Amino acid sequence: MPIKDYSTTAANNTLTPPNGAPEGMAAGLVNNTIRQIMADTRLFYESGGWCDLGHVPTYVSATSFTSPTDVMAYYTVGRRIRVYGTIMGTFYGYVVSSAYSSPNTTVTVILDSGALTSNLSRVDLSFFEQLATGISAQGFTGRNKIINGDLRIWQRGTSGTPALNTTAYTADRVFTYATGASPNVSQFLLGSSGNPTTCAYALYAVGTAGNTAFQIGQKVESLNCLDMIAGRIYTFSAWIYCTTAVTPTWQVYNANVTDNWSSNTLVSSGTFSAVSANTWTRVTGSFTSTNGCLNGIQITFDVGALTAGKNVYITGIQLESGSVATPFEHKLLALELVLCQRYFEQGFARGTNYSAGAGNYRAYSVPFAVTKRVGPAVGTNSVVYGGAGANSLVIEYVDSTMHSSRVTTTSAGSFIVDYNWNASAEL
Repeated sequence: MPIKDYSTTAANNTLTPPNGAPEGMAAGLVNNTIRQIMADTRLFYESGGWCDLGHVPTYVSATSFTSPTDVMAYYTVGRRIRVYGTIMGTFYGYVVSSAYSSPNTTVTVILDSGALTSNLSRVDLSFFEQLATGISAQGFTGRNKIINGDLRIWQRGTSGTPALNTTAYTADRVFTYATGASPNVSQFLLGSSGNPTTCAYALYAVGTAGNTAFQIGQKVESLNCLDMIAGRIYTFSAWIYCTTAVTPTWQVYNANVTDNWSSNTLVSSGTFSAVSANTWTRVTGSFTSTNGCLNGIQITFDVGALTAGKNVYITGIQLESGSVATPFEHKLLALELVLCQRYFEQGFARGTNYSAGAGNYRAYSVPFAVTKRVGPAVGTNSVVYGGAGANSLVIEYVDSTMHSSRVTTTSAGSFIVDYNWNASAEL
């Protein structure tokens, strides 16, 4: 008898042996029952961690079904499921939400491929919630090559109008590219109600008159592409919401020289499935890597002309090995910030010194919180001077671990300088 038919109340397992162990059973039946339990256990282990709890699903839509009674405790957000129907076949996916309204629980899912049909007859649950980081094809380092894919970190500020005709960074590690006219871009806090993305934030771009193209993307450093030898399949995905129907396209490029984007080569491109107006849709695409991908790659999502009235939200950006888009991988915020600061960091500095007279004097040395990918370009703003006629700040030395500054003075005495700085080692 399958384990799904066992009762969680020991005293209720009294079916006729070997499917139960009733009081007063003949001694000769005890070994039969034990052997049946052993067989049932072995079959469970061979199932690969899938549990049939005996819940009877009833088809509702291509992405939802009901099950009798309150079973919400089993259908938690992110838990992997396997669904089956004799005609429909077998599909895999994960739970987006579950809600109980007597007498049934309604479960909403996202499938890796395919759709539920009225032929649905069985649902199995996995031991694992794959939204958790750890068990993945890449071991314990995480499977998503995209940094800040859930748009939590915006060191440059949470809103602005990016420059035209260039890869302008907005959220950390995420660039935009706009032509014609540049839309305003900002961080948007997503509510939990009706939000299937499992992400707290999105990049929000407001359509503007005159815009002729709008893209967002990320360049992935060569050190994160060491496994991308020719012939391997990779899948990228993102959640997109648009106020008008849109059919986005995608492109993958590789740098022609390691981490140098002065020239690049198109690896693959394609068209996503259509995104209906005012509906969160997870779009996915796959490509086969080339040896050029070892130099670093760029993933770009293109929503076409972002004209007035056409506003777009995007989040949950992921790039992983394999041909299936798995649930978005959430990384610890502290880890994600460190990864972002390898490419960009900003801070505040205060330097003091004593000048013997007019001249140039060292003011301050500033260690970076994270060693940069290469020696960064350091910029300053909001410079304030005090004392000894201090009147000019210059960044005089930079390496991947720190920068130092000097100040011009016009007289002898103590001086002080305060300034904001940013260090960019973006690809």
